[in-house]
Amino acid sequence: MKILVDGLIFQFTQTGIARIWSNILPRLSKVPDVEIFMLNRGGSPSVPGVRNIDFPSYTETSTAADSFLIDQIGAHFAVDGFVSTYYTSPISIPSVLMVYDMIPEILNFDLSKRIWQEKEIAISFARRFVCISASAKTDLLKFYPEVSEHLVTITKCGIDQSVFHKRFSDEIAEFRKSHDLEKPYYMLAEPLGHQNGYKDSGVLLRAAAEIKDLEFDIVCVGGDPEFASVQFAALPSRIGIRTLELSDDELAQAYSGALALVFPSLYEGFGVQVIEAIACECPVISNKLGWLGEIAADAVELVSSDDVPEMVAALQRVRRPDRRAEMIGRGLADCMALSWDSMAETFLRLLKEAVAERYEPPTQRFFAEWKRLREIQAAVDTSV
Repeated sequence: MKILVDGLIFQFTQTGIARIWSNILPRLSKVPDVEIFMLNRGGSPSVPGVRNIDFPSYTETSTAADSFLIDQIGAHFAVDGFVSTYYTSPISIPSVLMVYDMIPEILNFDLSKRIWQEKEIAISFARRFVCISASAKTDLLKFYPEVSEHLVTITKCGIDQSVFHKRFSDEIAEFRKSHDLEKPYYMLAEPLGHQNGYKDSGVLLRAAAEIKDLEFDIVCVGGDPEFASVQFAALPSRIGIRTLELSDDELAQAYSGALALVFPSLYEGFGVQVIEAIACECPVISNKLGWLGEIAADAVELVSSDDVPEMVAALQRVRRPDRRAEMIGRGLADCMALSWDSMAETFLRLLKEAVAERYEPPTQRFFAEWKRLREIQAAVDTSV
């Protein structure tokens, strides 16, 4: 089977959702009789067994024409199925869509923006759906009731246990030395400069200023360094700030040496950073998110959104050896069963189901009508 993957997410980021595909693609590429082509809009990784094809960057303009170009590439390489890493669609290639969350819908983003319109289009086009948590599935069916529930499969993100595990003290010491981390430190995952503001680091900043009896650093992984310097300018001098871009190996070292990972997102479909931190025996502090009840609920300090006293208490509790041991023990038991192999296998199974229906009359009628509608859009499309 030949699969065309739109690597759009790598144009936007190398973290978050991109980490899901960085783990799935190498596994899919190793399956016998599977050939993968990836549209490289910029930033796509080099994956053994995956052929990168240079493709125009996504600009939120002329998106119908973009879909026709995707279809032409698919026809050229005679692909069987299509996968988008972030809500694009072809014209006549069966698509399996991974749905991460309903953040724009739940948090009242401006849904008239082209990228969210294209999300709705991609959902309408897809033949099968993968949701990364039960809460993501619930939200998908709530906002898109036209989606048939039997076409939606839940498969949770995994952990690469060969990388994300507790590191030895000498590795941690070397990591701290190389990044000039002399103080104890909390980690803040992908928090700063997010365009829509749902990665809410503000509560951590206010809580950190309230803790008078500890000098510490805050290590930000990802985000905008310039934005970080502005956000943290008002912090007292006893609190340092580092904004780092880390490899997976360095990330595991960072988790292993941290007081805790603070994950302040107001909403997530699934937080890969949370389970990776737990696998490295790093306590986690997070908002009271629905998906956390599905894994490791007892291994996370939960705080209410924007509640500074609760955050202060959580930051202090994770420093206690007894509480740390309790959280680590519970978290490891829940997270070690999560597998990228299982996720990739599920995705491939659904692709095969969708491809098997490609030439059935109902599918062909759908594609013909879809082509007609996208042609109309392409004829009137303007820049946004």
